[in-house]
Amino acid sequence: MNFLAQACSARSSCICLKMLSRFKSHIHTLFSRIFGMSSESPCTYFEFEELQVSSSPVSMYCDHLLIHYQEENDGLARMKELRITELRLVKEMDTVAQHEYLVAYITPPDGITRYLSLERHPGDIAKDASQSDSALMSTSGRQRPISSSSPLPRSSLSSQSSHDSSSKHCDANDIIGVLNNPIRKPTDKSVLQLTFSSDNPLYVYQLVVLAVTVHDSEMCYRLLSNNCYWFSRLMVNIMERKFTLKSIVIDSPKTKFGFAKPTLRKSESGTLAGIALYAPAPEKDIAAIVAASDECTGSFESKVISTFQCLVITESFLGYREAEDNKRIA
Repeated sequence: MNFLAQACSARSSCICLKMLSRFKSHIHTLFSRIFGMSSESPCTYFEFEELQVSSSPVSMYCDHLLIHYQEENDGLARMKELRITELRLVKEMDTVAQHEYLVAYITPPDGITRYLSLERHPGDIAKDASQSDSALMSTSGRQRPISSSSPLPRSSLSSQSSHDSSSKHCDANDIIGVLNNPIRKPTDKSVLQLTFSSDNPLYVYQLVVLAVTVHDSEMCYRLLSNNCYWFSRLMVNIMERKFTLKSIVIDSPKTKFGFAKPTLRKSESGTLAGIALYAPAPEKDIAAIVAASDECTGSFESKVISTFQCLVITESFLGYREAEDNKRIA
């Protein structure tokens, strides 16, 4: 009975979310008519809707995806609708820090390309500078439904300098957001590119789970090691191994939201003013993160499948009860 109650509760939540989605659609139409906004908007996807308002921590967004896919009647099919065709590493050129972030190119069935950004920023400063990373993991994070059963090789994933390890450190704020263009600002520069084929596809939920796995491997932001360069380049290195790809170095001219034909040359990523701040992680550590990510992805998919089966059983049971009630009334 508890199982049935949970299934009915999930079904009720699904109905409420659909009603909310319709309400949002009506509000958008109303504003379009009042303020002269274009009513010819692309198909809406919940994967992008909330991110249009503000970026979200990758862990929270992963939970958001899981809950929505569980409450969608076609959640299993929806998971495979949003395929990533390209992943680029972008570098800010007009700032002192030359911040780096990732941009995922997504072309849904409606044919309109969307862009998701992934990046690391410093979060809250730890109260105790000597606080260990393991303590940070237990206090700064919350328990999530998707996690690896085996510990990740966090200690060897970054090469800390003595200054970096002794200075005050912050919680890592790894976030995901939506961009209107392939780069955030016209002065930003795309420096690395990975292209994914339909034969070995990468889906949005898989990229998000991988980002959560990388976040869990090092939840502490350090100025000279576990920074934005580290997060972006490690994600690229993991993708290269996981999908047996080789990233292409891009020479991007300063044109508004345009890129030149990719050429092979020395990459500028992971550097600040020409000084390298990222050292590639050992192969065994990358392999460990890939394995942990695969495990978490399997867990994500299993939770969606089990909820779908639960809803099917509930529908069958409710249909049976309705038929029995009709027989008694007759």
